[in-house]
Amino acid sequence: PIPDLDAVTAEGRYSNLGQAVRAALERSRDAAIAAVIVLSDGRRNLGPQGEEIARLLGQRKVAHTLVVPVGDP
Repeated sequence: PIPDLDAVTAEGRYSNLGQAVRAALERSRDAAIAAVIVLSDGRRNLGPQGEEIARLLGQRKVAHTLVVPVGDP
């Protein structure tokens, strides 16, 4: 199903992209994942950083990662 993007709102003062990726990988368990798409403004990220996220994706053999910057540069 296509998500209702009008219902998506920003909340809080930071993002934890690493934890979000880790949780998604855990929920998918043994499923093959073709790609991960990350939408972020790149500001105020807590938790695991790029190297750790790359390691997690490599362990699960995720072949493609696309980072889409959003927001005001």
